[in-house]
Amino acid sequence: HRTYSSPALERRLAELARRRWHDLELRTLLLNCLPNTLDTTVWKSPEPGDEQPDAFIATGDIPAMWLADSTNQLTPYLRLAA
Repeated sequence: HRTYSSPALERRLAELARRRWHDLELRTLLLNCLPNTLDTTVWKSPEPGDEQPDAFIATGDIPAMWLADSTNQLTPYLRLAA
């Protein structure tokens, strides 16, 4: 069950799924990991009734959450954030 929905990501996943892949295991890994990262790192604000709720990105397991880790984790999604 997915917890985060992104129409841009769904379109991109559909495009990737239609491609001809030489390595089907890599295809499966990519098609599962991209949405899983959003499911496990994006949290919407718990404010009921918000028309545009805030989203929070958790990219580390400590309060300092290293900038380099955050950048590397989110880079694949930047093209989809139009």
